[in-house]
Amino acid sequence: MTAAGGLFLIVFGFDRAAADGWGAAVTIGSLVGGVALLGIFVLIEHRTARPLLPLRLLENRTRSGSYLAVLFAGIGGRQLWSSAALLTERPGPSLLSAFIFWAGLIVLAATALLAAWLWRRAATRDGSVELLE
Repeated sequence: MTAAGGLFLIVFGFDRAAADGWGAAVTIGSLVGGVALLGIFVLIEHRTARPLLPLRLLENRTRSGSYLAVLFAGIGGRQLWSSAALLTERPGPSLLSAFIFWAGLIVLAATALLAAWLWRRAATRDGSVELLE
């Protein structure tokens, strides 16, 4: 419940930031509450005999780097679909369409480069990446 609640509050905080602004009390409260709940989740998982997410999985630098690379690759893919959806809503050439296209392309390229950099840092000397021990 703490992980789900924390993630919900963080997403809710970002949503409220778009509507109410970053300085709004509901935005700040949601983001702080979400981070606090995720911190409580980590404490609970650390003290539990059979945790849902064994924290030892994140101690391995190779595995953590691989997880981050996959996360950023997913973020880049999400940006691609968001840009494509916005472009299909505006038929015909316009300045806004060009901006959406180039912004999506830049974010996709940046996340791909970041994911590749993280993957390379996580790789072992023979080039393989250890996902499981």
